[in-house]
Amino acid sequence: MCDASGARYSQRRGRHMPRCGGRCLVANLKGDDDASGASAALIVMPTTGFLCLLATKHPFVAVLVCALAATSLTFLARAKCTEPGILPPAPPDDADIEAAAMSPRRMRVTHVLVRGEKRGLADHRAKVCRQTENCVEAFDHYCPWVGNAVGRRNYRFFVGFVVSTAALALVVGATSAAALLKS
Repeated sequence: MCDASGARYSQRRGRHMPRCGGRCLVANLKGDDDASGASAALIVMPTTGFLCLLATKHPFVAVLVCALAATSLTFLARAKCTEPGILPPAPPDDADIEAAAMSPRRMRVTHVLVRGEKRGLADHRAKVCRQTENCVEAFDHYCPWVGNAVGRRNYRFFVGFVVSTAALALVVGATSAAALLKS
């Protein structure tokens, strides 16, 4: 799986490029398909504002907010940098090649290779993600806020990101509302 340096990925897969010396595979997207920088900013900026204005009045809540922000940013990075479960497409049959020659559209992926065996996409709940141009096992959806497809291998990080960000927003919002009502 990995070589001596710890590299797992050596070549690009769809729009995913090897990063960190081949240790992770990150989607290399253009345009509006990647808002992960905006996600990070929408976590950091309100948290910083909260800490500047209310940290001295609520030190326990400030520590909780810092922990939730760090957790949220960690889950965001893990969901973005973890390969979602890419399955290599199987080579097309002769009949598929003939049908594709008659159609102006791209050839449709109907099978993937798993341990050298040709299998249907439905066997692995796999679908082709249009944004990343990959077959993703247990494909859930493409999330522009994370900047990656959500599939079998990064689903738990995506859920952790959503839960920790929601908890952060709840704590900051509730504490801010309480401080406004008090004054």
